Amino acid sequence: MNLNLAPLTPWIVLSCGILFTLVASVVRVETKRPAQISALITLLATMVSALLGVSDQPTALFQGAVEVSSLSLAALALLCGLGTLFIVGASGYLTREKLHISDYYHLLLILILGASVLVCSKDFVVSFIALEVMSLPAYTLTGFRRNDSRSNEAALKYFILGGAIGAVFLLGTSFIFGATGSTNFSAIFEWSKTAGGSDLLFRFGHALVLIAFLFKAAAAPFHFWKPDVYEGAPVPVTGIMATIVTSSAFLFLVRMVHLVDLSQADWAQYAEILKGLIRVSAAASLIVG
Repeated sequence: MNLNLAPLTPWIVLSCGILFTLVASVVRVETKRPAQISALITLLATMVSALLGVSDQPTALFQGAVEVSSLSLAALALLCGLGTLFIVGASGYLTREKLHISDYYHLLLILILGASVLVCSKDFVVSFIALEVMSLPAYTLTGFRRNDSRSNEAALKYFILGGAIGAVFLLGTSFIFGATGSTNFSAIFEWSKTAGGSDLLFRFGHALVLIAFLFKAAAAPFHFWKPDVYEGAPVPVTGIMATIVTSSAFLFLVRMVHLVDLSQADWAQYAEILKGLIRVSAAASLIVG
């Protein structure tokens, strides 16, 4: 089977850049410029290659597990743009706080890789892997101030809660698989056209998956982890979590809301319940926050 890897060019560029940045981080020089420059070049090259492919038609790869579309490419370009800002803008802070370690740069690149794959994933297995690839660097970056007890506490809390919510996501996925017989989003969407909207097993699994990403997006009432983690993390890392992690979680959350064909009459009641809960969560996020 011939696999056309051309649509994956931006992610290939990003992956190669992560390896080059990792190699550059071991260069023993007084400054951390090699890793920083390598990370900047990687993000800019990835952004350009993503923007060049935005007008292309959606392409399904790996038997529909991944879909490269204008949305996923635009999201990747946005994440790379944000990453560039956090590399350039954080340099002075990291130097002043004596945190200017090269690991910051390749951990940020890995986080962006996971976040971008999460947006273009079309299968729960790929989504979980991408979620963990995004989350693990975030836990590490949160505890980057190793001599600060608040940073250590924030990283530990984030790691424990993040691991627990990952288990909730897997549990929800298992219920959805049990109800539909598939982990592929397209197959689940087709299943919803013929299945009744009263399938409790699917509803419960879908609710757990939505809760997992409301947690990642720090939406009320799943925002309780946010104050401690944001206060303890270094300032650039707080910005990374508030923009890169949150935006990718919201984009995936939109896909999860439309996991089933809500235009079908059988799903009309479920759609109204879902819309109501999301409206309440959105309003509570603004007010409680």
